[in-house]
Amino acid sequence: MFIDKSSKNKKTELLNYFRSRAEELLSEIKLTYGNTQFKEQASAINKSLIETKDNLISALLQKAEIEKWSNKEKLECILIITYTNYIVMLETRNDVWPYEYMTFSRRLEK
Repeated sequence: MFIDKSSKNKKTELLNYFRSRAEELLSEIKLTYGNTQFKEQASAINKSLIETKDNLISALLQKAEIEKWSNKEKLECILIITYTNYIVMLETRNDVWPYEYMTFSRRLEK
């Protein structure tokens, strides 16, 4: 994924990127855990997507340092990356382990 100052306006591209990564990661995770191990799959996809987000933010911060971005520019990009990552994380976890009433907020913390 190409990161620049305009990334703050690339919500759709970021969602597509994270969805694509989630699909790849989930296919690998399903090879490790059986279909009945939904808790383990959900935890693993969560960790993998957080790692993907952290790597993207790390690349952004390196580029921002080289190009002397303002703190506001960095923050706006980090926020949209984090936001889109959480959307995809919730979507993917729901595919693995469907949410029921009252479990949504509990599992968001895991």
